[in-house]
Amino acid sequence: MSASTKPRMAPNPRDGFYSMGPHTHAVPMALFALNRKRLVKALKECKDLPENAVVLLQVRGLTS
Repeated sequence: MSASTKPRMAPNPRDGFYSMGPHTHAVPMALFALNRKRLVKALKECKDLPENAVVLLQVRGLTS
């Protein structure tokens, strides 16, 4: 089986990455997880934030 006919393996979500396509940087999913943890920690430390506050995260480029 040649390299071009081999089935592509799906990346493991735990070790995967986000990419906007060929010739773009691949950003590890672990970085997104780390940033979510940082955000949660910062929000918990914010004394002026209402207890029932909601955070909406928007993916760049997917606005309507």
